[in-house]
Amino acid sequence: MHKYYYNSSSSSPSEQQPNVDNNDTTIIPMEKTFYHRIDVDKGYYIVDPGNDLPRTKERFRKFQTDKPDLIEKWNGVIERFPTNDAIKDIFKSKDVLLYMGHGSGSQFYPVDDVQKNSSRLCVLLMGCSSA
Repeated sequence: MHKYYYNSSSSSPSEQQPNVDNNDTTIIPMEKTFYHRIDVDKGYYIVDPGNDLPRTKERFRKFQTDKPDLIEKWNGVIERFPTNDAIKDIFKSKDVLLYMGHGSGSQFYPVDDVQKNSSRLCVLLMGCSSA
């Protein structure tokens, strides 16, 4: 089994390195991996894009009313899916994307395009087939 160790700094002293006595070990500086900071105020939501989940829509609107400070700086759409140009802009300008609808959203925008166009976006999928 290959083991990966993540260090918080690539310049840490060797005594802080894990004991790596076999060839199946890789040490990766943390800043070179998936870890990055996201600005939770730079969010976008897509809720019920198929316009067939009335209770989901109702709950989300209640959440917006009851807890406005949590996503007050977010913008988004309800009952529709953004245009392809809008999606590309979201990938470039937002840090968080919340999807609440059927499936994973790939019926509106292909997963391959998401992976090609977004390197930092944290996507929260809330729908069947989102795992």
